[in-house]
Amino acid sequence: MLFKKRSVVNVVNIDKPAFSMVEILISLAIGTLLIFSLSKFYSNIYIQYLKKNELLNIQKQTHQLLDYFQQHLQHIGYQGLFREKSNYSLFTDNGKPYSLNSPDCLIFLYDLDGDGCIGHRYKKRSCTTKVKNKTKDISKEIFGFKLKAKSIYIFEDDSMKNCRKDKCKQLLANCHKGKWRKLTALSDYAVEKLAFNWVDEGKLMKTELAIQSKKYKNIRYSAVIYSYIFNHINP
Repeated sequence: MLFKKRSVVNVVNIDKPAFSMVEILISLAIGTLLIFSLSKFYSNIYIQYLKKNELLNIQKQTHQLLDYFQQHLQHIGYQGLFREKSNYSLFTDNGKPYSLNSPDCLIFLYDLDGDGCIGHRYKKRSCTTKVKNKTKDISKEIFGFKLKAKSIYIFEDDSMKNCRKDKCKQLLANCHKGKWRKLTALSDYAVEKLAFNWVDEGKLMKTELAIQSKKYKNIRYSAVIYSYIFNHINP
């Protein structure tokens, strides 16, 4: 054979339409817009979740505080049965075991350990010399709650344990004196209102509390609780 047989390959050209730069840019813009919309949607859902959770926390804090107040308020003026040589009259003002200086500051006392005295009585010894107090830890039986700079403070002053006569009575009027401890549990919240008011003096007290979130200013919660005084006090 003089000539080699050559294989013939048929080449078929297929014309495919290409994307223009404009079409690519439009596609990218649509995709970006879609991703942004979805991101914003889920972001809004997450923010709403955080706000709802914040509201639940405020509600929880508010009711826990009101319950805490009530646990003490309902015992205002209680005195144990063993009242011999008691110092009770040293601290009360004309028999009143409380001082409501203003709606946002209440100081009161009651015999927490039931030994008949304000403060801790050593065995059955006298709690007073009639002019001077002789008990210890009186701050554990003197209670005070007040609102200051949108924070709640609790009275914790034991400096007057050796007080005499009228000095002892001044303890119930120490809204602007003495040692007060700030409730750090409320550091993330602003207390807009704390108000104690007698509905029936010596028998029924109304407590109002309103708390606002520092993170979300539009989140606020308020509640009211009524405390019946177990030992009715004659005002």
